[in-house]
Amino acid sequence: MAQLWKNYRVAVLTYRKNVGDKWDKSMFHDTDTQCYDTDAMMHICEMGTWLNGHWFREVRKLLQSGHRTAIITTHSILKVETTVAKMFVRWAQENFFKYVMENFDLDRMVQYGTEPVKIKTIHSQSQVQHAYSQFEKSKREKGRLEARLFKKINKNGQPSIQEMNAILIKNDDLVQRIEEHNQEIESL
Repeated sequence: MAQLWKNYRVAVLTYRKNVGDKWDKSMFHDTDTQCYDTDAMMHICEMGTWLNGHWFREVRKLLQSGHRTAIITTHSILKVETTVAKMFVRWAQENFFKYVMENFDLDRMVQYGTEPVKIKTIHSQSQVQHAYSQFEKSKREKGRLEARLFKKINKNGQPSIQEMNAILIKNDDLVQRIEEHNQEIESL
């Protein structure tokens, strides 16, 4: 990372994982920033850090639980507010896509695959039509349920992860019904 800056003047901004030292809580201060056009107050501390013989700016966010998230950058003049906003907006996007992939089978839209056909399985035309009808009905109902859930999620704009979790917990019955339709569709 430091070599990118030293050799090519490319600034790097990334998370620092497995941070062992804990900065004193008194060093953190409330910082106003904007994420997705929403004002956010974060408990932030910034210091310089030497890693593998290279200097980095390190910014940490302190959560109420005591957990600290560390960000390191080679960008020497980027405001601390901008630094944290860029990383936590990215984190929110990553979590959103993780949620979508886990709950809406987003991967399936871009995958191509084949399955062997069981030659000995013979169904009458009415059986095939009935199964297809059930499949389409379940798919439509799942789509309606997902649309209702998506509407609730985005009711007040882009929710935070905590808000997303609260919405999913509050609408557990809806999530469960979507999962039941996923299983029915898979079985058909």
